[in-house]
Amino acid sequence: APFRSGKETHQYFFDRGFDENDMEIHKIGWDRTRKRITIPMFHADGTLSGFSGRAVLEQKLPSGKLSQNYMKHYGEEPKYYLYDNVPIGELLYGSHNFPRGNDTAILVEGLLDRMWMYKQGFENTMATIIAKVTILRDGSSPQKDILHQLGVKKVILFLDNDEAGNVGRKLAYELLKDDFIVLDAKYPEGYKDVLGDEENPPMSAKMIKKCIDTAKPFGAKKLRRI
Repeated sequence: APFRSGKETHQYFFDRGFDENDMEIHKIGWDRTRKRITIPMFHADGTLSGFSGRAVLEQKLPSGKLSQNYMKHYGEEPKYYLYDNVPIGELLYGSHNFPRGNDTAILVEGLLDRMWMYKQGFENTMATIIAKVTILRDGSSPQKDILHQLGVKKVILFLDNDEAGNVGRKLAYELLKDDFIVLDAKYPEGYKDVLGDEENPPMSAKMIKKCIDTAKPFGAKKLRRI
């Protein structure tokens, strides 16, 4: 298998809270040349589309400034490197092992986020590769088509709690609202995504379940008590 997928990877993957079982399930590998953990991405029918390589260093410091160490090793390359022009606008990561018969899909942002959701028991999660559902130039959306093919009726948006995620959430709602029931799940205070950061540990299954169970129709706001 390319990059020894499912057999060997960098310590970074385990430092994020994953184990060897996760490595085998998701066929995570290691590109020694580019210094990236490799993540195979599949179409909904299980055929391989290509690979994404995740840098093992963080691109930005907690202060938001660019990391000089990252620049030294990766230069101007993005945190996620796409091999062989993978058509990311035509994929929903995780569609290949989405549980058939489940009509509710949770959409997160990013490959590792989807892996974490899967690990916590939310196997009906799929991920956009970037912060938004893609519309092609001809106005079509292969990602929306995937949701239909899988028999999805309800979509819970759980994109990152940051500026890009908020923009992506609004775009996804506009694209999906006429075809699906669309709900919006909010993160706990201090969390940008399910993986946490230096100050917050990865979200537990209980924490995630609370967010999903309390998802509201898109745009709904809490009523203020009088």
